[in-house]
Amino acid sequence: MSTLRMSLFMAAVTLPVWLASADPVAGPATNAPAVVSRPKIGLVLGGGGALGMAHVGVLQVLEARHIPVDYIGGTSMGAIIAGLYASGMSADEIQKLLLSVDWWNVLKDQTPRREVYFRRKKDDGRYFGGIELGMHHGRIVGRRGTASGQKFNNLMSAATLRSAGIARFDDLPIPFRAVATDLQSGTAYVMDHGNLPLSMRASMAVPGVFTPVEIEGHTLVDGGIVNNLPVDVVRAMGADVIIAVDVGGSLAKAGAKQKYEGIGDILGRTYAIAQRPEQDRQLAKADVAIVPELIGFSAGQFHRAADIMPRGRTAAEGQAAQLERYAMDPEAYAAHRAAQYRPAANGLMISNIVVTGLSRVDPRVAAGRVGTQPGTPIELKHLNRDLMRLYALGEFDQVGFRYLAPPLGSNTLEYVVEEKAWGPNYLHMGMRLTSDLDQESSWNVLFNHRRTSLNRLGAEWDTDAELGSERSIKTEFYQPLDFQGILFVAPHGGYEVKNQGIYEGEQRVAEYQVRTWEGWLDGGVQLRRYAELRSGYVLRDVSAGLETGDADLPDYTATEAAWSTRLVLDTRDRTVFTTSGRIVELEAELGREGLGGDTGYDRLSARTLQAIPLGAGALHVSAIYGTDLDDGLPSHALFELGGETSFMGLSEGQLRGEKVAGGSLGVQHALGKLPPNLGRATYLIVRTDIGDTWMADEDPDWLIGAGAGLGADTILGPLYFGYGRAEGGRSSFYLSMGTFF
Repeated sequence: MSTLRMSLFMAAVTLPVWLASADPVAGPATNAPAVVSRPKIGLVLGGGGALGMAHVGVLQVLEARHIPVDYIGGTSMGAIIAGLYASGMSADEIQKLLLSVDWWNVLKDQTPRREVYFRRKKDDGRYFGGIELGMHHGRIVGRRGTASGQKFNNLMSAATLRSAGIARFDDLPIPFRAVATDLQSGTAYVMDHGNLPLSMRASMAVPGVFTPVEIEGHTLVDGGIVNNLPVDVVRAMGADVIIAVDVGGSLAKAGAKQKYEGIGDILGRTYAIAQRPEQDRQLAKADVAIVPELIGFSAGQFHRAADIMPRGRTAAEGQAAQLERYAMDPEAYAAHRAAQYRPAANGLMISNIVVTGLSRVDPRVAAGRVGTQPGTPIELKHLNRDLMRLYALGEFDQVGFRYLAPPLGSNTLEYVVEEKAWGPNYLHMGMRLTSDLDQESSWNVLFNHRRTSLNRLGAEWDTDAELGSERSIKTEFYQPLDFQGILFVAPHGGYEVKNQGIYEGEQRVAEYQVRTWEGWLDGGVQLRRYAELRSGYVLRDVSAGLETGDADLPDYTATEAAWSTRLVLDTRDRTVFTTSGRIVELEAELGREGLGGDTGYDRLSARTLQAIPLGAGALHVSAIYGTDLDDGLPSHALFELGGETSFMGLSEGQLRGEKVAGGSLGVQHALGKLPPNLGRATYLIVRTDIGDTWMADEDPDWLIGAGAGLGADTILGPLYFGYGRAEGGRSSFYLSMGTFF
């Protein structure tokens, strides 16, 4: 019989005797035994990345067996689970939350493309993995981690709203501690007050993965570096009994038997080796040690949460005999948990809205991205929308929020932004390789410089330099005319050298080099996230000369002047491997001698693509039409068909003419997901095309083509390999990798 049960038994036996011997007049004897109380139990949850999902299973067993938790603390992922539980959530609610998360999305800071203002949509898929550098005093600098944890932090903020207004962690439904590492002192930093979700995030700021967190002058990173299982911290809170959960223990014991094939495996193992001695010392101080069997899983496999959580339940059930000593009576436990539980925060009213942390960005520009209004209740859907739109400005490393309920504030919703330390001069890079495994191959590298916040309205100067098979330099000064970013003017221009193939049937018989100098003066309207209308004057000098082959075409040199108008509507979820949404492009360029050109011409075109979700993939329907209105077109400006995204079975630009018409029908099927640190998914793509190009004095000769390929949406850009055939014996392989620009 346990000590606790023996004490209760003795009290029950001796109490009637003591009552019988007591003097009814004098009252109870002064030497009466003390009231027996249960020991205070502290729960310690260790770090381990995705392995920490096993903590949820442990919590479920503790609840099912009526084991109370009076104090709770953790490190890294352990601090995340512990913080959620301390805020008043149940184990089942935590499980439901974590299983509902799209980890491919949450572990990346990028705003969903649909919520990005139109001007930033072109950045999607253009640069390597969203990598962004900055320039300071001639030095190239970057962020201090691959991600700021933006979305993850806001997920935690929303989940812990039920405890809004609590600044001292001892005042939470369950007293809580989170452990981080102080970079300045190199020691453990124990957080017992402040912003709860920010403290949880600081404890999980894995160096090189997530950026450090600044709290009260301390630069904090992952607590697992110095104390991955903080038994001593929770003991110091007042716990009599410690239950410790070590999610890395089974992997540590199996270390010699495991294979370490990738850099991630090697770094993870190195990290674990450094942590292990202190973790073993802490585990030895626990009264109950729970070590889930997690061999076969890794710290980065958040997408396998549903498989990891049951391992925690199994491990906790394996310690049932030890846990049972601390079980409460079912009714008493129900009352205990009822006092700790907090329902989800619904209907919290907003009296004020503020945006803090702004320096370069004008508050009116930031306010233009916030749709939530004072006098309304918090709605997480609208709150997340505001956060995403603020982040999509491209000026912030992090955008978070706090709800300041009394006594911290008067129901104020505070959007807390942190401007990028490496801005406002940003550098990006992209690269693309293509080949048909026969006649054609090309490579191009893109370098981009963007200077933002040139004035209070948010003007920016954007410059692209492209090297490789084609060469160009283009620059644009973009000046918004209002704080909402709706009206703008955009003078831009540049120089470009590109190659243009000439085909006879399947054979590429010649290649022209086209050199273009051009300048534009545009103005327009950005219709928030959905569309842009711009119109303006363009002046262009073009020269085209034969580079290789023997084509019966003259060289071309001319000055062109035109009025150009372009409308683009874009609601696609992604630029490449689109699963839903549409793009519509309408363009008209009217060249006139009276505007300063050598010749007159008309070039009108329309393109559209609609992606319709279809099971595990999407149905793509697209169409194109272009005409010269029978006025003729310069040879360099002829419409083109051919290539993996234009017409299967034809080479890039194989068909050229003054008119074009066509359509395609394709199916994109997702074969499987990639790990979040490698990309998104792999796809099977099947498409059929119909169309033609022709000159004004000809009739179209409609061609049909079809093809299939395999694609992968990777962190380095889309990877595609396919094959297509078209009528007339035409066929082509397609290999492409890298970003689109």
